[in-house]
Amino acid sequence: MSVEASTEHERQPAWWRTDYAIIGYFALFKVVLNGAFITRYGFQRDELYFIACGRHLSFGYVDHTPMVPWMARLTQTLFGESLLALRIPSLVAGALSVILAGLLVREMGGRRWAQAFVCAVMVATPAYLRAHSILHIPTFEMVYWTACFLVLARIVNGGNEKLWLVFGAIAGVGLLNKPTVLFLGTGVAVAIVLTPLRKHLLRPWVYLGGAIALLIFLPNLIWQYNHDWATYRFVKQLNEHTMQRISFLDFMLGQVLYMGPLNAFVWAPGLVFLLFTKRGGTYRALGLICATVYTIMVISKAKVYYLAPVYPALFAGGALAWQAFVADSRWLKRAAFALPVAGLIWTAPLGLPMLDIETAPKAIRTMTGGLVDENTAHEITGDWRDQHGWENLVAEVAKVYESLSAEEQKNCIIITRNYGQAGAIDFFGKQYGLPDALCTFMTYYYWGPGERTGEVGITVGLTRENVALYEEVELAATVTGEHVNRFENNVPIQICRKPTKTVQEAWKTITPQGF
Repeated sequence: MSVEASTEHERQPAWWRTDYAIIGYFALFKVVLNGAFITRYGFQRDELYFIACGRHLSFGYVDHTPMVPWMARLTQTLFGESLLALRIPSLVAGALSVILAGLLVREMGGRRWAQAFVCAVMVATPAYLRAHSILHIPTFEMVYWTACFLVLARIVNGGNEKLWLVFGAIAGVGLLNKPTVLFLGTGVAVAIVLTPLRKHLLRPWVYLGGAIALLIFLPNLIWQYNHDWATYRFVKQLNEHTMQRISFLDFMLGQVLYMGPLNAFVWAPGLVFLLFTKRGGTYRALGLICATVYTIMVISKAKVYYLAPVYPALFAGGALAWQAFVADSRWLKRAAFALPVAGLIWTAPLGLPMLDIETAPKAIRTMTGGLVDENTAHEITGDWRDQHGWENLVAEVAKVYESLSAEEQKNCIIITRNYGQAGAIDFFGKQYGLPDALCTFMTYYYWGPGERTGEVGITVGLTRENVALYEEVELAATVTGEHVNRFENNVPIQICRKPTKTVQEAWKTITPQGF
């Protein structure tokens, strides 16, 4: 062995000190951090809905694409129906998002310190802690977007042009998780035109990558066509009734809050680094993508958390900017790590269900110095409140059902006001022998009324005025829930008799709700 080779061998760090090992440590810490609180509360409203959707496997649903219901079905098949089993993919997705961010910085030339820094920031981001606490659509967004950023960075660095095929495949799967990947595609198109990536327009691979993404997404498009573009109608209604209330100031304050106030000292320099510096110019495409997606989100008045999957690229740029700033100063490197560490300590109650549900809003108001009012703090904890009260609700419905005669139970139907109530009855009601719930809200509408004629009906959350199918309506119970959202408190349960028509006949005249 030559002296040079021997010296090089001696310089190689032990495996537990390599770049990959360091990234892995942060990914493991992310799993431990989220895992410590992942069963603090119960099943969340959307999770119960996704479980129900997973029982009705399809390439499309009204208010979401099919990836999460597929994942819910897979996890319950493999691991059972426990809360922890359902949320295993969330822990895996959280770890992958940290790993991919570290690899992105490595691909962009970041040294081990920068890789560790971006991983620490990813772990400390409140929006990501929350995203990986339950199984829902945001759970996987950071994985697909960051994987696309990583492939694009490799292409920018002179990687094989066939990597566009990989990019297209990842984007296509990402579309099956959430259609906002189309915004990423728009940003990529802008970046290609405005950077040296435009040379790829003269070769087939970028087009083939787009074709692969479209091919993967095609089954969902076919479902949309066959269901009169239900998701478009849902988004249109959502935009008209919800998103128009989101002001530009609220959107920007939301970015600072959800991504962590101290993390603004990472992503803001990251955007500047990618767009306006010579050192970051190589990866200007990433900055242009982020700027394009941001512009689309602002114009469309998107919800605050819709922009979350963009930030791994900005954090990567920020890590490189901080790497240049701290240079080889050991004390500056250590001081810089105070940002994610302090950020995690400060904002953990915003991202993790670590406090009592009634204490959390007060903590959030204190954490923000009163900038968040009481109503907004209550809304921020809405996802956590949606993890309470479902078993109690179903138990009360079961008592009403059991009060019916055996003959009445045979053709009894249960009609709910929303998909959370329906999903809870479908999931928890099995132990009581309850029939599956009927609901005209979102995708439940397409599953129809089933075979029961509905000679007797039990309604959940509906008032007498909402029940035109029956002549005789009796209030049987009112369910009060502890720690629940306001609209899930004082829920009326009614027994309905003397139908004017069968539920199958009535269903044909019902207007679906929510889209």
